[in-house]
Amino acid sequence: MQGPGCGLAAERRADSSKAKNSMGRASLLTLLLVCLASIPTISLAQDGTPGQCCNGGTTCPTPATGKAMFECSRNEWDRITQYPPWEWYQHGPTLAIDKQCQGGTNAYKACINDVDCGGGICAMPQISARDYMKNYMSCCRHCTWDMLYPAAAPIQFTKTPLAADNALYSTVQLMDCSNFAAEFDSMDVNNDGSLSADEFESTSTGWFSKTPMKQMAAQAMLNATLTTWTVDFNKDDVISMEEYIVLRHFWTPVLLGSTAPAVETGTLAGGPLGGLYMDDATTSVWVTTANNMLLNLYLNNSWPAAKTRQPRSSEENEMKKTADLDGSKRISLEEHYFRHFADIDKSGRLERWEFDLSLYNAEGLAPTRAPPLSFDDHDLDGNAVISWLERKRIFADNNPKDGALNYEEWRTADYPMAYGPFQGHTKGGRSIQSHEYMNYMLYHDCTVRGSLAYSRPLSSFPWDASCPLVITVHDQGEFGPFTLNPGGLAEVEGPSAAVGGYAVRAWENITARLLWSYKMEFVDREASARRNLDSYRIAGPDVANREFRLALLTEQDTVPPDWTCSESIWVDDGFVVSVNSEPVRADLYLIAGKLVISSHFVNFFCTLFFTVLFVGHIIWILEHRGNKEVFRPFYGEGVMDGLWWSIVTQTTVGYGDKAPGTGPGKVFAIFWMLFGLIMFGVFSGQVTVFLEDETAVNNIAGPNSIAGFRVGVLEKNKPLQIFQVYGFTPSYFNTLEEAFSDLEDKKIDALVASRADILNFYNTPREKNGGLKPALVNCGNPFKIVGFAIPPEALTQAQPAVRVCGYGRGVYATTYLTAAVNQAIRNMTRDNSLAAISSEEADTLNPPAVEEGSECEEGTKFNIPLIVAALLLLLLYTALIILTDNEKAQKLMHSIFAPSSAEEHPQSEDRPHSTPSDGEADSDQLKSKPKKDLQNGDMPPTLSQEHADEMIESAKRLGVFSAMQATDVRRMQREMKEQRFLMERMLKFFAVCSGLVLCSLAAMAGILIVIWGDQIQVANYD
Repeated sequence: MQGPGCGLAAERRADSSKAKNSMGRASLLTLLLVCLASIPTISLAQDGTPGQCCNGGTTCPTPATGKAMFECSRNEWDRITQYPPWEWYQHGPTLAIDKQCQGGTNAYKACINDVDCGGGICAMPQISARDYMKNYMSCCRHCTWDMLYPAAAPIQFTKTPLAADNALYSTVQLMDCSNFAAEFDSMDVNNDGSLSADEFESTSTGWFSKTPMKQMAAQAMLNATLTTWTVDFNKDDVISMEEYIVLRHFWTPVLLGSTAPAVETGTLAGGPLGGLYMDDATTSVWVTTANNMLLNLYLNNSWPAAKTRQPRSSEENEMKKTADLDGSKRISLEEHYFRHFADIDKSGRLERWEFDLSLYNAEGLAPTRAPPLSFDDHDLDGNAVISWLERKRIFADNNPKDGALNYEEWRTADYPMAYGPFQGHTKGGRSIQSHEYMNYMLYHDCTVRGSLAYSRPLSSFPWDASCPLVITVHDQGEFGPFTLNPGGLAEVEGPSAAVGGYAVRAWENITARLLWSYKMEFVDREASARRNLDSYRIAGPDVANREFRLALLTEQDTVPPDWTCSESIWVDDGFVVSVNSEPVRADLYLIAGKLVISSHFVNFFCTLFFTVLFVGHIIWILEHRGNKEVFRPFYGEGVMDGLWWSIVTQTTVGYGDKAPGTGPGKVFAIFWMLFGLIMFGVFSGQVTVFLEDETAVNNIAGPNSIAGFRVGVLEKNKPLQIFQVYGFTPSYFNTLEEAFSDLEDKKIDALVASRADILNFYNTPREKNGGLKPALVNCGNPFKIVGFAIPPEALTQAQPAVRVCGYGRGVYATTYLTAAVNQAIRNMTRDNSLAAISSEEADTLNPPAVEEGSECEEGTKFNIPLIVAALLLLLLYTALIILTDNEKAQKLMHSIFAPSSAEEHPQSEDRPHSTPSDGEADSDQLKSKPKKDLQNGDMPPTLSQEHADEMIESAKRLGVFSAMQATDVRRMQREMKEQRFLMERMLKFFAVCSGLVLCSLAAMAGILIVIWGDQIQVANYD
């Protein structure tokens, strides 16, 4: 009689030993006694139990060791498989605790017989074949293959009754779990109950001596060494019978389908897992093969063929995804054992009791040759459960066994590239250390759980809600261009109406598309803190709390190399040009003054002077012989005549008082006139350019028009070398406050900075503005942004301002999260969602101008003081003209400016007091008329003293000089003195008038300044 737990494996081992060693009944009895002595060796954990294992008797014991989990009773299994799987529950063990009343007054209550049901039937409740295996035949799981579809009652693939001469008999034998132990015994040459690497890999008696493994190994499709390492679950350097049974169960679909995995690169043996895996192709072949075999077996046993079917496409994909625990598109032996055998409660993790019943625990199995691995060795993060990735680390760490994974171990263990490359999980080292592996586990778990929860592929960037995302942003108070936190909250859970701003709105839209949950934390909004990236508290994942931190940046900064950032989430992001809102006014008087002292004018004037002087010499040389009347022969006088002519001709004035008369002079004059036109045309152009340069800053309309100007740049943007791209003269500033102060004082012409930084400055209070933000200054922002943003391709090293960043060095989760944000950004850009958010937040990003009061109205463009002064001067000179033309006014002026008696008779000083002769009397009569004419206002022609002396001298020589004529000469001399006197008197008059005009203008200017000084505006010469 067999004891509990000694089942199929023990029987097959006894039969095999009897055949090899002729032990007979004595050997079988000895083996049975050993089996009985092994029940149980480890106490069961209190927090969980596996299913029962019925052995055909009146009890169904619960396996207590990893070895007992494979001790299936051959008699009980053969009895159950006589019936179709969907009827197994009807023919199970007769245990009162499992029976329920079906109908009657005590329906669904436990019962022993029909009497307890009050008219109902006492029977086993209907359960699926999979649930029956789990609850009552847990030690026979290696004898059936769960197809995982349909979801409610998955098809169970196993052997069924079949005649020995049936065509399917040899194939069905591959599924007969009663043969697995015999196969193991045939390879156990040493008969020590375990297989060494040599025994297992032997090509004569080992596993690689069998078909098709021998052929696959010969064709480099299966790596014997890696297969041995993989099958050794507890890493004790030997393969126990239970470990071989798991291998045999895993490899049966390959044997039935006769299909090997597809070769991607190189050879299967040199690739991941050494070729010991099932890919999508082999899984699909297995599903088809199993369905066809079940169809034949059901028909052979007269069972309903409709109970089996091909899976739907979605069912097959779900089956593959369920079996593929790490998302590598390959199903390994380790994954198969973890899911189908070790994870008894199907929670996806192993608790301590499950570990104790697993093959990972070396106790209770074959003698070990290496120190056994404990539960704590597996539990890397110390959370009292073992995840699949924690187990995979133990499996992967094989060369050497140092607790860290190098690239070869990573590649061989088949860590999927979809979850990041090897270098993405290590901080530049040659191996992934334990803490880095914990980051990878957390990231992998969050994505896999999110994929299962939302039924989304990895390409859709799923993220489980159990992995909180903490996004930190700068608190910009009640009014900011990107984040609004009117209530001064410290944090908010998910989307909230209490906060807003463009960046917050965009982030909410992104997470809604990705189905992410998050918590938003606000950090200090002060400028000093805002420039300090440490305020975001960005670091690696918090594995204990399963927390990932991200930062929502809202200003342009060069982040540390440890950070990984997304693309910009703002459609208007980039570097822009900011200038003064008020254009530069052209003050013609100031410009004229600058022009006179400018290098252009001084150089031109000096060049022109020497040129006209040279030309004056040339024209004198050509003309002084043949045109003496115009160009006098004497050098000094003639050259001055030539200089006068050259200037008048050069300026195109052309008085006509002097002109060349000879042929050569006229030819030279033609060329000089043409040259003069050109010369003054060039000068006029230079003057125009000078005027344009004075107001050129008004022409700045964007990045392409700042070449040659003085442009401010922040020190943090200095490495971008923007001035080399756009050709301006840079001035560097530490802060935007300094830069905008110089821009306001016109020390620089423009400022190039990130649009986000500029808008942040526009919304930051300034002391210069009385504590107001520039955007809210009355009559409008004193600064403005002009033109478009600098294209990203022009500044390849420039980083966007409004973006999402996280700690990315050795943390591939950040790369995954930022890639998800990038995908959402591109989708939102295509469907104009970002543009719509920007439009809705326009008043926040660019507040409308505040215009309150009459002072915001545009003043007149007329120069009021200048116009008033001109009118007053016009009236003054008009009055003077009227006075000089009026006879009464002349008499009044004459009486005011009348000379004294001595001045009225200046001739008395020039002659002696004597009685006049007749000739003298005649002379006095002649003299009286000019005097009378003088008094009547007639002005004789002027004659200089020099000309008078020349006339006297000439008369003496000619002999025609008489006394009377001498008297006339003296008379003319007196007239000249009188004319000089009149000239001096007129000059005095005009001097007095000019003084009066100047005093009037000064008084008028003072009055205007006092009365209208706050309203007078400088004229705008557009």
